Amino acid sequence: MKIYISGPVTGTIGYVERFAAAEAQLKAAGHEVVNPVKILSRMPAGTTHNQYMKLSLDLMDMCDTVLMLQGWRHSKGASIELDYAVRNAMTITFEGGAGCVNPSRPERENLVQRLVQRLSVETAASVYSAK
Repeated sequence: MKIYISGPVTGTIGYVERFAAAEAQLKAAGHEVVNPVKILSRMPAGTTHNQYMKLSLDLMDMCDTVLMLQGWRHSKGASIELDYAVRNAMTITFEGGAGCVNPSRPERENLVQRLVQRLSVETAASVYSAK
């Protein structure tokens, strides 16, 4: 299995170590691993979040599975990656053991609706709090 690691990066401390630990654990279990933190670490300083996300989604296309690290719910980028994984029928595993294997179309649609609703509420709340 080729696994993409997704999790919170922006505004977090220790993300390099968290991603590296997940990568080591997955490799020890015999998987190929795509660690975007390691791969994208050499991008120019002016690289925007949107540019990182575009590259991240391209990296996801190389994989059949995504591992969502704890804290993903608080990450705009990880939420986008989960949505992408759902829409592309990737196997999704959550750190701590919960997972869904290639969710069926109704399950994917339900997940997407919940993600869109949550992201809409979070976006509205952040816009409101910024005023």
